[in-house]
Amino acid sequence: MEEVLLEPSVQGTEIKTKSRTRNRSALRSKRKRFLKKHATPHTAFKIGYGLAALLLFQFTFLQFALGLYEPPTVRAAASHAIVQNRVWAEVEPEVGLPTRLMIPSVRVNAMVRYVGLTPDGYMGVPKLPRDAAWYMLGPKPGERGSAVIAGHVNWWYGATGVFQHLKKLKAGDTIVVQDSLGEDISFVVRKTREYHPEDDATDVFYSFDGKAHLNLVTCAGVWDRLTGAYSKRLVVFADKME
Repeated sequence: MEEVLLEPSVQGTEIKTKSRTRNRSALRSKRKRFLKKHATPHTAFKIGYGLAALLLFQFTFLQFALGLYEPPTVRAAASHAIVQNRVWAEVEPEVGLPTRLMIPSVRVNAMVRYVGLTPDGYMGVPKLPRDAAWYMLGPKPGERGSAVIAGHVNWWYGATGVFQHLKKLKAGDTIVVQDSLGEDISFVVRKTREYHPEDDATDVFYSFDGKAHLNLVTCAGVWDRLTGAYSKRLVVFADKME
């Protein structure tokens, strides 16, 4: 038989085909006899369980692939972030950006602009004499910490600045900041102080008591024509009214 199978002839090909057909029929017969002998309800249960497990795996994998399934670790992290945000919201209410500054005792009602640091490292100032300028790198008025707002005391050609009469403020006077949320945040003046250029002014921009403060800054002292600046700075310290 082996020689016939190896012979490249028409007759050999026919014999080869017939022998393969007989081999396949024999294998199918053996398989049927094996299944008839060994198949039981327990075996069928195992096969069904395996198919169910396979289908479940495919469904879970499809959910991951489509982004429909959220891993427990991601969900837990998201929940923790939400809880943390709620805690902070309860500790410190949302405060809007300052829009207007009002000081009734010295008739100030000014628009608030936003400034940062100059190239020399100094706090910026408003471009117009009747505007105030909030230091936007620090806290917003009403937030914990020291918010700082600056204004001119005077201007060129005899024009007056928004803080021309700031030196008249005394302890107990009220300062009101209106924010972008439409809220009026009130502060009460605690003290005033003058600083020389070489003085340490850390307490103007920083506080560590966990409360909200507002400090107003303007020029004071004597005008120096050589330097083009005043010799001192006047700072009004105020605390948020509870």
